Amino acid sequence: MSGSDKAIAIIGLGARMPGAATAEAFFDNIRNRVYSITDVPPSRWDPAVFWDPDPETPDRSYSRIGGFLEDYKVKLRTWRIPPNVARHLDTSQILALEVTHQAL
Repeated sequence: MSGSDKAIAIIGLGARMPGAATAEAFFDNIRNRVYSITDVPPSRWDPAVFWDPDPETPDRSYSRIGGFLEDYKVKLRTWRIPPNVARHLDTSQILALEVTHQAL
């Protein structure tokens, strides 16, 4: 193989997890046994309306716990996304952009 035929891989890691804004913080939480599963916050949904202990009940959840990104704020100016475009974006699209940036 000549020098120009050698393959390389650039590996990065980005993450936004409950209780961790970066992959490093997430792995710190694992090492420190931080438990980031919580009751569903009232800002997400009302368990009195959407919860049922029977997993067979249609249109209801039988769980009242989960992992939630409570501290997340969309920073559209960072990405120079104009307001007329931003209103058509889903939060998961911005999250994907941010964790990709972390990985790079």
